[in-house]
Amino acid sequence: MPYLLDENGQVVEIPTGSAPPLGLFDELQIDQGTLHLEPGASLLLYSDGVSEPMDEGGSEFGTAGLAGLLSQNKNLPAPVICERLWQAVQAHGGSTPQQDDFTVVLVKRAHTGKQGAN
Repeated sequence: MPYLLDENGQVVEIPTGSAPPLGLFDELQIDQGTLHLEPGASLLLYSDGVSEPMDEGGSEFGTAGLAGLLSQNKNLPAPVICERLWQAVQAHGGSTPQQDDFTVVLVKRAHTGKQGAN
C-alpha cells in the first residue's frame, strides 16, 4: 500500500484495490486515481519485496518499518531516503538472502517559499 507523508510529517496509508502483478498479462485493467501532494509532502510507492523480507526469526520488515523510516528521514533528499530504506531492509534480513525485487519510487514535493506582498 502506498504511503503519503503529509506536509506535517504524518504518515497516511493510501487505500488501493488489489490487482495482479504488472507484466504478467498482455491486457490489464488498471485503476486510476488522483492524489494532490501539498508542498513538503512525499509519496512512497514500493513493491512487496520491500516490506516482506524476513529476518532469521521469520518476522517481516513490514509496513510499520517503512512508515517509521519514512517519517524519521522526512527532511532528507529522496535518494538518501531510498538508500536508507535499502540498508534497513538488508539489516533486517541479516544473512537471509533477498528473495524478491526491491522497487521503490519516492516522490517529494518541495516546500514553497512564502512570498511577501509587494
